[in-house]
Amino acid sequence: MKIKRILTALLALVMTVSICACASKDPLTPEDSTEHTESDTNIGNTEGSEKMDDKIPYVVKENYLPGNLADTVANKLKKRPALFKPYVAGSAPYAIQDVFGISNCRLLSISIPVYKVGEADENGDYRLTLFVLNNPYAGMKKSALRSYPLRISREQYGLKDNSAVTKMIRVDLSDYNIVLSGSETLAYFDQQDTLFPAYVGTGANEVREEVAKVFPQTLGMFSKVGSDQLAMSNNSLIFDFEMEKTYESRSAYEKLQEEKQSYDAMIRTLKEKYEGKYLSVIGDSISTFGDVSNNTSYNSTIGGNAVYYDAKMNRLPGWQYTYWGRVAAQTGMKLCVNNSWSGSRVYGKPDQNYADSALWRATELDNDNGTPADPADDIKPDVILFYMGTNDLAASPFGDLYDQLSQVSQDQWQEKIDAWFQKVLEKTNDATNLVLGETCTSFEQAYALTLYRMIKAYPDAEIYCLNIMRTEVNDHTKVIKFNRCIKAFTEYFGINLVNQYDNSGMSPANHHSYMLDVKCLHPNAAGHFCMAQTILSEMGRRHETD
Repeated sequence: MKIKRILTALLALVMTVSICACASKDPLTPEDSTEHTESDTNIGNTEGSEKMDDKIPYVVKENYLPGNLADTVANKLKKRPALFKPYVAGSAPYAIQDVFGISNCRLLSISIPVYKVGEADENGDYRLTLFVLNNPYAGMKKSALRSYPLRISREQYGLKDNSAVTKMIRVDLSDYNIVLSGSETLAYFDQQDTLFPAYVGTGANEVREEVAKVFPQTLGMFSKVGSDQLAMSNNSLIFDFEMEKTYESRSAYEKLQEEKQSYDAMIRTLKEKYEGKYLSVIGDSISTFGDVSNNTSYNSTIGGNAVYYDAKMNRLPGWQYTYWGRVAAQTGMKLCVNNSWSGSRVYGKPDQNYADSALWRATELDNDNGTPADPADDIKPDVILFYMGTNDLAASPFGDLYDQLSQVSQDQWQEKIDAWFQKVLEKTNDATNLVLGETCTSFEQAYALTLYRMIKAYPDAEIYCLNIMRTEVNDHTKVIKFNRCIKAFTEYFGINLVNQYDNSGMSPANHHSYMLDVKCLHPNAAGHFCMAQTILSEMGRRHETD
């Protein structure tokens, strides 16, 4: 199964992306389509009816939260309310960082983890407001399109004024007729509301860790929606919704289910193979996380590594939400060392005496427990993820290998690279005499020598090289050149290429949904999720061919 198709299926079902005949239209109403029940699916199994079925929109009911996560949250809220915090009205309304689930649907119900309530109105009702607003987030600063003040009965739910509640309640939304198009999403809470949901605060706890494993899109809220400021918080809202979603046809929906089941089977197989093994990472800012990629308890040399992602900086709630953290969680691997450095280049920076170069860090991916005294006692990685090159695009010298490869067919690349690399090795004395700017003079040489040193240091490790994603700010011509060389090197050294340029699902057309910054360089939680799935799919493909 091709990586891109697997990823498409996963996004479609795990994250409940609706695949409609025309994505720009509002979801179909009951008058426009037929709601299919279990009995409907067993009627008319003829060729003619199958053809007709492909022309009929297929409506299904789906839950927003996967698996039994809503039950987990409800149980934790009841037994350990200290893990949660009550909603604070001052920065309302909030929008969950969710680009996948709450759109192209009709909302049937909402399950709310309630922390406390205030004063009920004269009818004995508490109020909680849902706002519909534009998605993507670039449009969230505009005023809400419409709002729905939910009325929640004190008597029906056994609530008491001005008291703690700490339980999950389900509110029927059918009478509100809340229908969202593909360009709309939800925000929550008016400052006049009197029902206060629970959220998971910044920092690590078992609820956050449970959510991290299966549901990244709840993490992070955009606050003060509708104002000039659109601030991001690492607090997490965890509602569940029952949604009515419309698919192109019954057969299209069933096909996605089959592909999702195949993907799940692949993940189970990967976990059987990798659980308990050690994962190391070498990268730039996209791979960093504070107190991990600069923590000398993993490796004594990484304490000075600069970081970009950090829970304190409100960029990601925890390292479990990075692409490498999610790969570790899905496969059951343990983190060995993350030797990533924000702003670093494969070639390195002259103003830092090339200390950030991947060449030096390539052999510092084993866990020395903070003490380099006994290398034999180090924990060696079983799998290495290598993602660098973005920072080289703007400044690192680019040599002549691309031009050499462009002059021959791809089946001649090996021979061409071999002749080129032997000269590089001779100049560097088998990669032991490395002087940036002298014995190593280009990005291509630095990348090849990095892989060479990495393979020699960790001959038993599986190495996965991620090529460079396309972004709005990078010179696309350079990206093509760099990626061709990365592909050629993975083939030459016999290691694995993760083609996220083509298969991650991210591109300049949709970066607003997957990136944190205006330059569209640093993925948000959803972007890291897509990166992780692309890596896992490549690991699954490799396993199938072994």
